Amino acid sequence: MKQYDPQDFRGKIVIIDFMQTKCPTCRVVSGMLEQVKSKFGDKIQLMSVVVLPDSIGNVQAYIKENNITAPILFDSGQMTASFMKITPQNPTMKFPHLFLLDKEGWIRNDFDHDDANNGTITVKLLTAEIEKLLQGAGEKKR
Repeated sequence: MKQYDPQDFRGKIVIIDFMQTKCPTCRVVSGMLEQVKSKFGDKIQLMSVVVLPDSIGNVQAYIKENNITAPILFDSGQMTASFMKITPQNPTMKFPHLFLLDKEGWIRNDFDHDDANNGTITVKLLTAEIEKLLQGAGEKKR
């Protein structure tokens, strides 16, 4: 029951994971993210975000069942809509969906539902992308 803002973590690489507790692929991605978090420690900040129909009870069970150490945030939909560019013409949300933000808060990578389901997202890939960002490489995306 604490508020978080990606801007509070300037100077760190931030991984924002939009997920659902009932999503089997989200569970796999959560496990990978915990591995990445343990590798990089304080150099990164991991935040997972859930929206309705997830509940506090679902999230508490998910944390316990999956040994989650990073915060899982509840969003009323505004943050999710902003990151995923949801509009009346594009009303869909598919989970999981990851964003990698550099030390200045710029979105550098956008891994969508298809990337997660086809196995593109791996610990090795995330590690390589984070190492590049820690070295200051890459182009800024808005």
